[in-house]
Amino acid sequence: MRAFKPVSNMEIHADGVSDKDTIEFMEDTLAVYRSLYQGMAPIGEWIQARVSRLVHEWLPGWLTSHGQIADIDTPEIQSRSWDIIVHKPVSESRGFPPPATPTGPYPLVPKDLCCAVIDTKGRYETPKKYAEAVGFDLFNTCKRKQLDFLGPQIAPILFIVASRSSAESIEAAGEACGISTFVMARAVDRKKAAWAEPVHWHLNSDAKGRIPLDRFREKLLRAAERWE
Repeated sequence: MRAFKPVSNMEIHADGVSDKDTIEFMEDTLAVYRSLYQGMAPIGEWIQARVSRLVHEWLPGWLTSHGQIADIDTPEIQSRSWDIIVHKPVSESRGFPPPATPTGPYPLVPKDLCCAVIDTKGRYETPKKYAEAVGFDLFNTCKRKQLDFLGPQIAPILFIVASRSSAESIEAAGEACGISTFVMARAVDRKKAAWAEPVHWHLNSDAKGRIPLDRFREKLLRAAERWE
């Protein structure tokens, strides 16, 4: 079958990263980026679904939902929407809204069943925005930061495919404001407004040679173990 002709020119540079899962994830993500004209919505949903698949592989027995979190002790507040909530099944007896399918996603998840929340980003630079975001209430006047609402038992995570700034600086900024942040690559954009000039994605590893996907998995495993 003839392959779909890419509509834009983008290239990956491994820069010493040889992990098969990382290469596969980034090459597949790049294929999606290259194939769509105005594709922010489907690209975002694709990344979210792909990361959810990884979570299911790493944490059997846990579910993932796109939704908000509620606490019966503070019913007047809910979290903001997260792309991926990692949680245990929600019993019908809890009185929460039903899932879209028998296996989810759940639109609203009890706080005590969650171990992590993840927002996935294609291109992103400002994790501080997530740390400063407040929760939701009925009249949208909530003053409580949603990270305070989530508390120490739920790990907040940003998973970023690429950033223009160095991955190290973005990850450090996230950690400084309480959000574990993982950046897969640094993006070097076109210097000219010409589609013939490629965008370059340089894969990231930290000073110890650890790749973001491994650190992301370790964070989720620790969050699940702490919940247990």
